[in-house]
Amino acid sequence: MNGRSEWGWLPPSDEGIWRYGAVWMRPFVASAPWLTLAVLMALVALAENRFTVAPGLVLDLPATTLRESDVAGLVALVLPMARESGSGEETFVFFDDVRFAVSDPSAAASLRRNLEERLATDRSGTLLLLADRRVPSGDLVGLAELARKAGARRVQIAEKRD
Repeated sequence: MNGRSEWGWLPPSDEGIWRYGAVWMRPFVASAPWLTLAVLMALVALAENRFTVAPGLVLDLPATTLRESDVAGLVALVLPMARESGSGEETFVFFDDVRFAVSDPSAAASLRRNLEERLATDRSGTLLLLADRRVPSGDLVGLAELARKAGARRVQIAEKRD
């Protein structure tokens, strides 16, 4: 019967992808996609929380609206202004009739000293930042951190929309 069935079909064989290679390697080759998936899932599990953690400032937002005791004693105006070189905008803080550039370290140190002096005499310990909506949030967070280091107990941020 020359190896064919009565219907003329060929007998089952190990042809196809198994034609070449060692017989003992066939289980490893068949399991390669599943092993790759397991290794990938293990890598994701190891690196799950490592890429999102970054140092920063935690801002505790009040649960209710402002109370009468939360009235700010000190107010600073925060505005973006065009740079003198014409390359973009820079954030300035106007406090006690003095202008401070946020990006300048000496101006930031001077602002901190002024805040320390004024917060020492202010019993509320609250600073209100009146900010234009174009001010970058990073600058506002930096100003809140600067005020906290200067002795402010609370920093309120109000946005000017127009």
